[in-house]
Amino acid sequence: MNLRPPGYEPGELPDCSTPRRERQYTTVDAIFWAALGFFVVAAVAGSAYVGVRAWHAWQACVSLAVAGAAGLDLLAARTETLAAKAEDVATGAEELQTALARLERSTARARVLVGAVDEALDVVRSVLSYVPKT
Repeated sequence: MNLRPPGYEPGELPDCSTPRRERQYTTVDAIFWAALGFFVVAAVAGSAYVGVRAWHAWQACVSLAVAGAAGLDLLAARTETLAAKAEDVATGAEELQTALARLERSTARARVLVGAVDEALDVVRSVLSYVPKT
């Protein structure tokens, strides 16, 4: 009597088991693994490129922020200077208004004096008209 089981597993019918073979790589498998490797390399390279570009963009934003802050400081300084000049102009305008008022008063006095001189000249002319010419 044969004490060995009929197949690879107990209770298996003879010649019904699938023999185990070593895995053999086919051309499709090689292309798949090459494509997968290429994809991984491309993904890593793309991520590195995006990272470098993002770093440059970040540096540009930081330098823009620094330049913007410097520009705002300059603008604030110039605004203060402009406000001081505007105050000086306002003070000058007040002085001009005072001087203009004095000038108008002086002009009015001059008109009175010119009128008085004209009247005096008229009197002198009328007196001279009575004086014989020699």
